[in-house]
Amino acid sequence: IEIVKQEKVGLILAAGGGSVIDSAKAVAIGAMYEYDVWDFYCKKAVPQRALPVGVIMTLPATGSEASNGSVLKDNGISADVMSELLRPAFALMNPELTLSLPWRQTAFGIIDMFTHVLERYFSTSREAELTDHMAEGVMRAIVTDAEKLQRNPTDPNLRAEFMWASIVAHNGLLGVGRNQDWATHALAAQMSAEFNTVHGAALSVLYPVWASYVLDEGNLMRFAQFANRVFNVEMDFYEPMRTAQKGISCLRQFFSSLGGPATMKDLGIESSERFHDMACNVCQFGDIGGLKQLNIADVEAIYRLALV
Repeated sequence: IEIVKQEKVGLILAAGGGSVIDSAKAVAIGAMYEYDVWDFYCKKAVPQRALPVGVIMTLPATGSEASNGSVLKDNGISADVMSELLRPAFALMNPELTLSLPWRQTAFGIIDMFTHVLERYFSTSREAELTDHMAEGVMRAIVTDAEKLQRNPTDPNLRAEFMWASIVAHNGLLGVGRNQDWATHALAAQMSAEFNTVHGAALSVLYPVWASYVLDEGNLMRFAQFANRVFNVEMDFYEPMRTAQKGISCLRQFFSSLGGPATMKDLGIESSERFHDMACNVCQFGDIGGLKQLNIADVEAIYRLALV
């Protein structure tokens, strides 16, 4: 930010993945602000101006190349800022730049973009059938293409599919007509801040645990619909809970098939002693979640359930 101000830079170019792009966005708003850029992330200020940001995408995952958000961590706390000023002016998407990505990073990127759709899909809003089918179509395509990509990781057409999926999953299109949840991303972001866990790995562990934790009669049919339409689980109209639970199991199996971890212990996290402080950081601005609101005790409980 100091260099941009000093040199009167007119555009920030991010060449990389989500962390690079989010950092570029922070520079873009920080360079037009008199005080500490962290003010935006801790909700002390709202961006009023920003330099344009351009993107050369090398790791499709976070969707930051087309989103209006940025996530940073500071002193063990992860926080975000959302503003249309942060949506990039352009993004250059060349799949050839992603052909050498290791499978581990590819897999965690796929998990991240898949959960971006889930955060919008698991909603209390009703009568958004078109958006439902769009979201379900994206998720089915991700599952199908992931299996193909594992067999042929240097296929530029498949790599291009995931560059497109990353954008569609997080540019806001699949949230039209509904409220959204985002609790699991908040938990995962704090987990990354605390343990330096790769974001997609944290989501692989946390999302199935969150789903089981919030599954109840009030949102049962939403989970059953997800199981039926995305993973082709036969609908049990007599016991839809069985269908819903099977869908969560399929989600866990999908992440596992990509090489995603299932528990925190898989990531080398053995102790729960920091979970309460982490939960307090997650809920620093109040309860979280759109499908079901979670307080500090709920967040800590999910962390504990994810340990083993």
